[in-house]
Amino acid sequence: MRCVCSISYFVSLNGASGEWFSPSRGLRQGDPLSPYLFLLCVEGFSTLIKEAEQKGLMRGAPIGRERFSINHLFFVDDCVLFGDATCEGSRVVRDVIREYEMVSGQLVNFDKFLIYFGANMDSSVKKDIINLLGVRVASNPEKYLGLPIMVGRKKTWAFANFVDRFRKRVEVWSLRYLSMGGNEKLEGIMNKFWWTSNKSEKGIHWNRWEQLCKPKCVGGMGFKDLFLFNKALLAKQVWRILSQPNCLLAKVLKARYYPFSNILSAKVRSYFSFIWRSICSVRELIANGILWRVGSGAHINI
Repeated sequence: MRCVCSISYFVSLNGASGEWFSPSRGLRQGDPLSPYLFLLCVEGFSTLIKEAEQKGLMRGAPIGRERFSINHLFFVDDCVLFGDATCEGSRVVRDVIREYEMVSGQLVNFDKFLIYFGANMDSSVKKDIINLLGVRVASNPEKYLGLPIMVGRKKTWAFANFVDRFRKRVEVWSLRYLSMGGNEKLEGIMNKFWWTSNKSEKGIHWNRWEQLCKPKCVGGMGFKDLFLFNKALLAKQVWRILSQPNCLLAKVLKARYYPFSNILSAKVRSYFSFIWRSICSVRELIANGILWRVGSGAHINI
């Protein structure tokens, strides 16, 4: 609390530093110490949720046959809670939030809360939970950073809004307001960029995207091939699962898709999730270049 309450600032105006002053509410957003204070508070909230789960008061979302469960996820400053849709479970969530408010001194803004129910929920139970928590209901899962959180079988429909929004934004851009680098990127995206070598014939001609992705030294523009770049990012996740088997991502995928094998030998079925099928589509990139480090040989079956 001394770190929070002893904050002082000064304002630099036209190169001249003003007098020091102390804010009446202590630490403000934007201070270098503010993110660390937020992490400390969130760690306390996570501890309260884990304690409720250990006591059997709160259940998470079960994953796979091993009954591995998740009851909360934190993304920067967003929090997602998973639990059984009952009045008893909702009371536990409410009590945990109230305890966190009392301990930390922060107040939770329930106007920003959204609750999402499963497909087989009874309408009367839904109404009781909504009245108990006092939150709004979301018919569809919220988007995170402009992308859908859940992607079902209709992936084209899930990402259609993103593609349309991107196309509309690009169409209203004007080339005269962009820099030389911006012109290259925009015109390359629109698949219309290729100036002729003869300066007297200035014009834009059609060219293949594969040609634009070649390095400039061989006549291309050096743009990234988005398809290959996406494969590289997916292969990075495969290596992460192999090298860090105790991380949350590896535990969730193993409990759901390959409880008795590894990611390189796991089977892929048509009804599996879009994310898992995408990760498995690049396993050959890792399998072809992977090597065994023998060490003591304890983990090698001879």
